[in-house]
Amino acid sequence: MRILIGIICCLSSLLSGSLYAQNQTATPDSARDFVQQFYRWYVPVALSKHQESSWDVALRDKKMDFSPELAQALQRDSDAQAKVKDDIVGLDFDPFLNTQDPCQRFELGKVTQVKTAYRVEVFDICSGKKSAVHRR
Repeated sequence: MRILIGIICCLSSLLSGSLYAQNQTATPDSARDFVQQFYRWYVPVALSKHQESSWDVALRDKKMDFSPELAQALQRDSDAQAKVKDDIVGLDFDPFLNTQDPCQRFELGKVTQVKTAYRVEVFDICSGKKSAVHRR
């Protein structure tokens, strides 16, 4: 449970870690662009069938986009799960899509500045209908 809480808390630092790694100054537009690019890449990964979890693929292929804290929390969760084959010991949902059953599309909403970082609302679009609640 501690790993799960840590991962959820660290998800908000996804953007700040990426912009820090790129040595850029964050703006609402750069936050929106980053989140759009990440979801454009990530959603097909999450929808595809592969041996490892989609967030493990993201950790392997996009590690520089994550804050060190988020990368470490995701890695700890993966390591804990690898030790137990018959049960789920950590995340039982996709931490970036906040669901076990991802939709085909996602749409961005409002961008809000929180201290030195930005939060971008993400809504899922399932069967052509936009969710009433945004994903965090």
